[in-house]
Amino acid sequence: GASSSAGAEPLATEEDAARDAQKRLMRLEALTTLKDLYGVVVDCESKLSRDYFDVGGASGEDGVEGSDGKGMVCGGKRLDEFAVPSVELEEAMSTLEEFVEAVTTMETEGDLLRSATALLDGKWDMLFDEPDKARASAEEKFLDCAKRVEARCNEMSARLPYKSLSEAREALAKSKEQLAMAGEDQGESQVGARLRPLGRKVGRFTSRKVRSAEGVLGEGLEQLRAKPVGSIQNVAQYSKGVWARINGRRVDDVGIVDALQPFPKPSVKREAREARVLRLMLEVQDRDKALSEAQKARDAIMTQGRSSLLSRVALGDKIRESDEKVSTLRRVFAVRTLQMEMERIMLALEEEVASPPDRLSTAEMDEMALMVAEFGVMDASLRRLISFVDRKESALIDDESLSKLAMEIPDMKSRLAIRDEPGGQFSWEVTKERIVVTVEESIATIREGASFLARGVALLGSDIGTSLRLFSRALLGTTLRPREVQTLRRTFLDVFTFIPFMIILITPITPVGHVLVFGFIQRYFPQLFPSQFTTRRQELMQKYEALKVQLAMAEQAADEADESEALRNAFTAVSTVEGLIRGAMKDASPSINPNSSADETKERKRAEQERMDELRAEINQT
Repeated sequence: GASSSAGAEPLATEEDAARDAQKRLMRLEALTTLKDLYGVVVDCESKLSRDYFDVGGASGEDGVEGSDGKGMVCGGKRLDEFAVPSVELEEAMSTLEEFVEAVTTMETEGDLLRSATALLDGKWDMLFDEPDKARASAEEKFLDCAKRVEARCNEMSARLPYKSLSEAREALAKSKEQLAMAGEDQGESQVGARLRPLGRKVGRFTSRKVRSAEGVLGEGLEQLRAKPVGSIQNVAQYSKGVWARINGRRVDDVGIVDALQPFPKPSVKREAREARVLRLMLEVQDRDKALSEAQKARDAIMTQGRSSLLSRVALGDKIRESDEKVSTLRRVFAVRTLQMEMERIMLALEEEVASPPDRLSTAEMDEMALMVAEFGVMDASLRRLISFVDRKESALIDDESLSKLAMEIPDMKSRLAIRDEPGGQFSWEVTKERIVVTVEESIATIREGASFLARGVALLGSDIGTSLRLFSRALLGTTLRPREVQTLRRTFLDVFTFIPFMIILITPITPVGHVLVFGFIQRYFPQLFPSQFTTRRQELMQKYEALKVQLAMAEQAADEADESEALRNAFTAVSTVEGLIRGAMKDASPSINPNSSADETKERKRAEQERMDELRAEINQT
């Protein structure tokens, strides 16, 4: 059977490995989608809180508050009302471009929020511990934000001196062409004409930042005049926090932005994943130790064969077996090491994409999406190798895949700034986990030992019963066959050696002492070891019990076949009555097939009987 690692379910087949890798990738992709939507919410709330009607000329450049220009972009004047070329036209174009760009972006983001339900469909279970509750809450808030964005877009569109956004875009394009033609007439170079739109964007960005800086600076100067000492302390504390955050330390972290406070937070099972990493770290340490011991044993065998060529030939099988053992341990060690590092990468990626954004950054989200996709490819390849190890088929692992992953995984760790903690092998967490693993392994060993003893005692009881029957036959005058004589002698010897065996077993010595004593007896005095407590007899007993179960199932199948045949015969007997046939057809069991022929039933019975005969023969042989 397959064996798991780090407390995870074993990957028994390559299909299981592919499904597991796909599940992990879908989890990260769902978190990425949710973070993107939350970033849109943050951006929308930022735009909703901004006063777009107080930017260059939105209510009249020269304080015009008449009915024609009040609250309108560019004072309500269309671009074709400005002289070409003129400074006023370029300022009006800059204001209109910013306004149109803001409305267009908000409309796109509003549509994205409306489609949030479709984007997250089937992913709620991967994201939240209470998916139904989280879905109801998130969908309501996404829709509410989208409605407020739509209302703001309608309000802003009404302030345009045009009927629609498309008309405003056409007016902007026409004005740009007019400015370009005017520049050519005045001898302006093509480079200057192309740089003019960029200059307007830079001017808009600079003016916004200058206005924001002026507001912050003015507020800071007022606080400095009112409370100079307190203001200086606040500045020092703020600078200290900025320096700490620049270096990645969480000091006075503002946490989740206000816009995302009402939204549900995705779950990140950090403790469970860290526990898995610790388990894998312990297993890697054990595999490393076993690999070192196997390499030393192989070197010792090679040393024995240096005396002569004949001795090397004689040790050929041992050398081959030791090489195979070292190769197997090396592959398992490599896979478990890569698995441990991949779990650390998974944890880092999961925490990063699950953290709520404080702003919308398309470039950062694109980079994160690419990194998640890269992780998916690597994880799918590694999961396939893990499935080989879990089902103990490490010979199928190819070194080329291991080498490729051994190069790609450290590169991703470096990009995610995952560092190997020095002395991590001796940390308290690792020590504690080592104690837990040791206790679990000890409990499993005790259970296996108890089962081994119970099976041995059961075997001894069965042998004694068989020997008593054989002895009674001899008393009644029957000569025993050689096999029966051997059984009787073996049982007598087993009973004789069972008493000292139990005395040694219950003697209060260390487990290592028990192993040494029993190893010494089994190696130098094998006849003094009860046969019921050997691995061979125990395996034969388990095989015998498994065959008995199969025989019982085969007999049950044969009984069902007989019952099916009897029911079919009864069904045929009453088939002459047409009404009874219809009623029987409606109420008949699925096992009753009126279309099956008697030949098919006999063939099935014959196959079941052959199977039972084979099982009985195998049981007798065992």
